[in-house]
Amino acid sequence: MPESRDTGSRQSEPVVKILTVIDTLEVGTAAQAVFTLAKAALSKQLKLDVACLQLGSQNTGTMVQRLQELGTEPTVIGVQGLRDPRSVRRVADAIRSSSCQVVHAHSTYSSTLVPAAARLATRPSVCTLYSLPQQGGGRDALKERLCVAAAGRSSALIFVSEAALEQFAARYRRRPSWQVVRNGIDIETWSPGHGQLPQALRIPAHAPVVTIIGALRATKGHALAIAAWPSVLSRFPEARLVIIGEGPERATLRQQVKRAGLQDRVLFTGRVEDEQDTVDAVRASDIVILPSYGEALPMALIEASACSRPVVATDVGGVREVVSDGVNGTLIAPGHIAAIGDVVIEMLKDPERRSRMGNTGRRMVEERFDTGSWLQRLLKVYQEATSSRHSFELGTRVP
Repeated sequence: MPESRDTGSRQSEPVVKILTVIDTLEVGTAAQAVFTLAKAALSKQLKLDVACLQLGSQNTGTMVQRLQELGTEPTVIGVQGLRDPRSVRRVADAIRSSSCQVVHAHSTYSSTLVPAAARLATRPSVCTLYSLPQQGGGRDALKERLCVAAAGRSSALIFVSEAALEQFAARYRRRPSWQVVRNGIDIETWSPGHGQLPQALRIPAHAPVVTIIGALRATKGHALAIAAWPSVLSRFPEARLVIIGEGPERATLRQQVKRAGLQDRVLFTGRVEDEQDTVDAVRASDIVILPSYGEALPMALIEASACSRPVVATDVGGVREVVSDGVNGTLIAPGHIAAIGDVVIEMLKDPERRSRMGNTGRRMVEERFDTGSWLQRLLKVYQEATSSRHSFELGTRVP
């Protein structure tokens, strides 16, 4: 451990130095988690360096810029893939160069390469997976098996929900290193207030707004919400369904909207990379829904609850670890189109219920998903990984 000396007016050295290795800094759950941790680390006198695997052409501009604004300059580790033996060596070189005390891998490729590289660099490693297990076979399933085997040999393999851990344990041999650490969010940024959606959407001020936030993938269930929207319009003709995100299902979903004649009632914003714009969109919504077929830990629902917005979600994966049915939202069965419409109508009819659920959701997020508590849990994991006599508790110094 590096020394930390009291220099009077000069700031003391960080309590612990962490190298975070991530597959990509494109906007997504893992990248947002790394940014949130980097932001939280600043206020706790920690040092978090970020390295991104360069597996091909990546659009990393916005997240790189956000990290740079925090004073964190992400580096790039050039790797050619999992089969290239040079990949592990290059990651090991980056670990040595960072002078880190712990290396933390986020997502599949990083969690496959980092444990072996960290051993070469004589550093402890920790890995976090953000998904549920693959449902099919083929190359993706093989990559997952390699990842779980490699990450299981790190000091800790972290899953973001109990549901994710249990589903992986049902498929793979569970190791003592497996544990759950749920992600947190910045509850000062994600907070109640007034917001607005892009003016280009031309939504009337009086129109009810229901929002879905997430990548446009089939597993997110956007098609179900679109199919349910005519029933919502039968009761609330001015209601808008706003879909925030980008992804491979974009063209298919737009065609579905066009065939149903819903172009002025189901609206697409595309990718929203500015976090504050997403916060504003949530605040401008009456309800946030997530009709997904599977979720490890649905961050969109946590963020909506933090903004005191009620949620409607399918009862899958780790959703129950965020949504208490009838308390801060409503749970429905996956794939149930009619249920989406029925629940949305019932909630739009009852502003008092929405307000009550939203306020309860805010309190729940403050208790369970604050970044300070998340960081404390991770620091405990790092401390156990190093097996050091030095304390990693916030506010202490390294002797």
